[in-house]
Amino acid sequence: MLYLTYHDFAGGFPIIERSTDGGQTFSPCGTIIDPGGPAAQNYTPSGGTLVSKPVVGRDGTVYVEFTEPDAAASPVGANLNHMYIAAAKGSCTGTTVL
Repeated sequence: MLYLTYHDFAGGFPIIERSTDGGQTFSPCGTIIDPGGPAAQNYTPSGGTLVSKPVVGRDGTVYVEFTEPDAAASPVGANLNHMYIAAAKGSCTGTTVL
């Protein structure tokens, strides 16, 4: 399996996708930012995020580190001073919140 993470500039949201065919196609893996978690409370699309390469544990859990600036910060040159780790136990299903 291959995983791809990036920050979608059009929608302004961090994305994770999974490929089961060697990278020929990718499908959504789930939501990196938990809508009910602290990262969502601080997140703004204009503030942006920095999303790291995912790490997959032996048990299939997918971990993704991401950072974001203060919600009130200007997006240009803002300090990315809030760090989070998203985790999806047992891999991703397309609806899993990491």
